[in-house]
Amino acid sequence: MDAQPYQAAAARQFPQLDLSGFRVLGEGGVFRVFETSNGLVWRFLKHPAGEAGLDLEIRLLAELAGALSLPIPRYEYVSDRTISPRFVGYRKIEGVPFTRERLAACCSDRPLRQLARFLTDLHCLPLERVRAIGIPLSTPDERGAQWAQWSGQVHQHVYPLLNERQRAWAEHTLSDLLSDDAMFDFSPAFCHGDLWAEHILFDPKQEMLTGVLDFESACLGDPAGDWVAVWLDHGDAVVRALLAHYGGPVNSTLHHRITRLASYVPLNEILCGVLYDDRASWQSGWMRLPA
Repeated sequence: MDAQPYQAAAARQFPQLDLSGFRVLGEGGVFRVFETSNGLVWRFLKHPAGEAGLDLEIRLLAELAGALSLPIPRYEYVSDRTISPRFVGYRKIEGVPFTRERLAACCSDRPLRQLARFLTDLHCLPLERVRAIGIPLSTPDERGAQWAQWSGQVHQHVYPLLNERQRAWAEHTLSDLLSDDAMFDFSPAFCHGDLWAEHILFDPKQEMLTGVLDFESACLGDPAGDWVAVWLDHGDAVVRALLAHYGGPVNSTLHHRITRLASYVPLNEILCGVLYDDRASWQSGWMRLPA
């Protein structure tokens, strides 16, 4: 990826800033991300379709400031709405991804307690406060329709890429998901929506979490959705340890919903790879597919 056009765009919008050392930091389905030598991170939209989500995230991060127990990005620089692609900048939160291997090397449960508190803070935010920002709360019928629409996209974009055995597995997985009444057995909560290890930052020397990134998928929905990434990244034992320190919504179907939602992740990652030209998501989905 050539960083020069993005550096030039940032320089035109914010000529007062030192943008030396402008370099690629990463790329996801929605953003291309860069950093500069002075510790700023720049996120550029990949597609105009992401503008509504960016606007929502800008309002959301401002509202969440001070409400969560871990640091989150604070957008100090927001490009003009006429700029394409639109972009934002914030002070970098230092840390490395909170991977299974890094957690296993810890001598204390401090990072687990931190993560449990963060999830408690997140899932216990008053719904009225979040809805006022513009995040909608879906009814059960609307959630069912969203699942059905997602299933249709999987059939259209993912099924043609699968072999016969994989299609049979996918059909069984989708059928179970769409017919399972337990998937509606939850009290809606505010969810991060994309809580993979790379979005949870960690300081190995201090054995502590330093922040959480990437709230563009935040939603009001089933809190089990946030547990899915943790379950897949770290395993069942870690989730159970976290739940021992968690003060958010828990009921008898939570673990069932986590494992059921986890079963659709490979299909969703491949779908996102196709729709958003996200090679990393595509590869992760294929690695999770049954042989």
